[in-house]
Amino acid sequence: MAKLISRIGTNKEKFMYEIWIHSITMTIPTDAHIKVSWKRRNKIAETSGEAVMTQDSKLIEVNEMISMINTLYQKSSGKFLEKEAKLNILSEINGKSKIIGYVKLNLVDYCDTPIREHAYPIIGSKDKNAEICLSIKAELIDDSLSPHKHENESSSSEEEEKVIKIEENEGELDRKLDEINVMAKQLDELKEELDKINSENALLAHQVDDLKKIDEEKSKKNAEIKEKIEKAKNKKKILKEEFSAQKKAMQVLAESKLELTETHESLCLIKEWNEKEAEREAELKEKIIALEEEKNTVSKKKQEIDTGRIKEIDEMCKLMIEMNVLIENEIARLKEKNSKRKGNLLSEEERLSAVRRFTVMTPKKTDP
Repeated sequence: MAKLISRIGTNKEKFMYEIWIHSITMTIPTDAHIKVSWKRRNKIAETSGEAVMTQDSKLIEVNEMISMINTLYQKSSGKFLEKEAKLNILSEINGKSKIIGYVKLNLVDYCDTPIREHAYPIIGSKDKNAEICLSIKAELIDDSLSPHKHENESSSSEEEEKVIKIEENEGELDRKLDEINVMAKQLDELKEELDKINSENALLAHQVDDLKKIDEEKSKKNAEIKEKIEKAKNKKKILKEEFSAQKKAMQVLAESKLELTETHESLCLIKEWNEKEAEREAELKEKIIALEEEKNTVSKKKQEIDTGRIKEIDEMCKLMIEMNVLIENEIARLKEKNSKRKGNLLSEEERLSAVRRFTVMTPKKTDP
């Protein structure tokens, strides 16, 4: 409706738009035929779809032209009202086409501008760097010259008037179609709003029911919460008693811990004493071993001394025996002498001399 109001008091001008599609830069997940389509109401202009884009090729050359007549509305100031054209980029795989992006153009921008090649970003593509390279040409169509005049200059004025009326009717039809499209869009919007209102009403009814259920559940939950609070109070009392008992137990544990530390210290002292005693025992054992060694050496020496004394005693016994034999021999000799001297007994001097001779004959020995 706003477009229709804006067109009041304007002049319509028809332009032939020729759009050259040079190349497309884009990445796609699968190989596909690429087509560019320009649709306005019941008019469609599109490329052949022979261009193929693969996963590896980011750039394809199209080099095709699409054209369409469009009506622009000019204000009294000379400016044209904006008119949007939408070019869809389609991918065809196994006969199924899918829109993978589009380009929006304002046809007014190309009325008085020279033709030049320009890159346009592709909207709605997964590839954010996708773009299409286009050249756009706009040529004004003079309504005063109908197509029939170009074909046959000898046609009658009635036919010219009919053609003009037909063109005017086409313009009126275009306006009415635009109005119908606007009304249809408005009806669709109203239907959508009604659907939204109905859905909102249904949601509100559901929400009311839910709120009732929630209130019932809240009352139940409040009763449960009260019971839980009472149970919690009882538990709190029990926990306090348990806490006091645990506190007492902790005090007992602390006292026992002190006792344990004292016993530990005493055990450490005992351990040190035992270690010292062990060291003393080791020293005593070493001393005992040394004494035993000395004892063994002394016993060995004693045995050696005893064996030497025994030998000396044996020698002395032998000498005593020999001495007794000599004494007996001397006594016998003296007896013989005495017998020769009339049986007189030996005088004391002779006995002494005999003893002296025996002592002179025995060697003297000293103790070690």
